[in-house]
Amino acid sequence: MQVTLDSDTQEPQDELMSTTVAWFQSVGVDVSTVTDVLLSDDERIVQSIQDGIARANQRAISRAQNVQKWRILPRDFSITHGELGQ
Repeated sequence: MQVTLDSDTQEPQDELMSTTVAWFQSVGVDVSTVTDVLLSDDERIVQSIQDGIARANQRAISRAQNVQKWRILPRDFSITHGELGQ
């Protein structure tokens, strides 16, 4: 998922980018923030993401490149929160 970035700090925000919102709408889900996605119990969210991962895995050169497990995180990795270094 793509989220917006704060224009001053470049820190990831909760709001989803318009292209991500449009993609969710195309699969019948009305969300606009990462929090909406996390709080939703709509199975279409998980199934749509899993379908996309399955398609990407089919094009992978080897099994080592396959995504086998995934999770939606409440916020993106950032320098500010210590997950990324300078």
